Amino acid sequence: MNSRTFTRWLGRHAPLAGWLSGLLAALLVLLLGITGLVEYEKGLLQQRQQLASRHLGEVAQETEATLASLRLRYRGVCSPELQAALRSELLDKHYIRDAGLLDDEGRLGCLASAAGIGEALALPPSDIRFADRQSWFNFPVSAGGRRSALNMVSSGRHVVLLDSSIGDTLLQRAQVDAIWLDFKTTQAGNPQLVWAHPGLAQQRLDMPVYPEYRYSSEQHFWVRFDAAKAELIVGSNVPRTGYFIQNYLPLARMLQQNRLLVAALLALAGALGGLAGLLVWLRGQRYRGLAYRLEDLLQPEQVLCLYQPIVELASGRITGCEVLMRLRDGDSILFPDKVIPLILEQQLGWALDSAVSRKALQELASGLALVDVPRPFKVALNFFPDNIRAERLQGLLQPLRRDDLAINVEVTEYGMNADLFTDVARLRSEGYLISVDDFGTGYSNLGTVKRLAPDFLKIDRSFVHDMEDDALRASLIPEIVAIAHAVDAAIIAEGVENRQQADKLAALGVEYAQGYWFGKPMPLADFLTLLRKNGAA
Repeated sequence: MNSRTFTRWLGRHAPLAGWLSGLLAALLVLLLGITGLVEYEKGLLQQRQQLASRHLGEVAQETEATLASLRLRYRGVCSPELQAALRSELLDKHYIRDAGLLDDEGRLGCLASAAGIGEALALPPSDIRFADRQSWFNFPVSAGGRRSALNMVSSGRHVVLLDSSIGDTLLQRAQVDAIWLDFKTTQAGNPQLVWAHPGLAQQRLDMPVYPEYRYSSEQHFWVRFDAAKAELIVGSNVPRTGYFIQNYLPLARMLQQNRLLVAALLALAGALGGLAGLLVWLRGQRYRGLAYRLEDLLQPEQVLCLYQPIVELASGRITGCEVLMRLRDGDSILFPDKVIPLILEQQLGWALDSAVSRKALQELASGLALVDVPRPFKVALNFFPDNIRAERLQGLLQPLRRDDLAINVEVTEYGMNADLFTDVARLRSEGYLISVDDFGTGYSNLGTVKRLAPDFLKIDRSFVHDMEDDALRASLIPEIVAIAHAVDAAIIAEGVENRQQADKLAALGVEYAQGYWFGKPMPLADFLTLLRKNGAA
């Protein structure tokens, strides 16, 4: 769609365009605002995960380091000496509360915290199991007369126990929703869920399949929006541990948490949308103006051709007509004095001339076949001076020419130049008639008229009007008649309004006349009716 097509559409549909523009502007503001809000919430979640990663990393690294030390240093059977050594191992630990060994049957019977070697405890199925690693959550342990629940991790025969409250505290502080573990001894990309927030349904969890990050030395973040569940999922890895952490933020909860900001955003979107819609509507109203719609009106279907009869004064017969135009603008009719300045300003003269010529010649070709008129019937067409170019007019008029029509091209004194004489000569050689319109109001002299060699000189209506007052201008009519006879041209007097004017003009040697006395410019149907009456008279 080019710019002119767009302006035409906007002019025709200004209310709709304003409404749509306002809606789109409001939606755009909302989209940008929601995007900004999502980015803000994403940043908060990433900050939380950085904190959680730091704490979980410390716990995981201490666990790994302790298990590695146990595997390296403690390989014997359980004894008081081994228990004492294990207690020494735990002195500098922040998160590990106990350590021990499993017997050959995988039972827990040797703990650093135990007063002695007690009865071995058979272990329930582990919560998480890898190739050489198992984990139990909230595992009940009795030591020193106290019973507590610990999280236990085993590697081979060696176990460490962590206070479960430490993990719960860390998770509450970090506000993460899920923790996964993709351990290095398992196939990468198959993590197991370690912990999930109690309020988070298992079926909502999104498995983090990022094997390239599981033991990365840096924390990497990823973000996904689940459109089906309308929630934001932010995840990251805990560096060097194989752990992944996640947060799930439903869009509804995010909007609720920021309801004041959302309310302000809605108000802003409404205000900006309304303003945008108003501006587009105002611009559309401007495009509805005639200056922006003019090109659409310069089409044959919008042109109203009117025909004013040209009468032979001696016989009273209508021998031709001048084609005048109006433009249809919906239910209104636009007159030339309103549109011609705009047409010239927008350089649309050729569009008008071609539309009028096509419409008139096509109408006359079909209409004149139904009436008895002198043949060929002379049809005078007005063209803007810049459009009187032989080649251009030939291309326009030649397909429309008929043997029973004589096309009369009218030129004005004001449009004369050196090129015009050449073009007029070519047109005459092709069989077109030439008239000099409004003769006597410009600067033509006998030499100029001879060069043009017109078929008709048209006396301007001002000369005819002054005849009744015997004004000086009227006394020039015989001179104009003499000039016409000198170049072998006929005279057509314009603006004849009564019988007295017609009789005086005939007495002065004027051959033809047009004006309200003979008929106003009229639509084709009325013109054909007039021709029938004139032929029957």
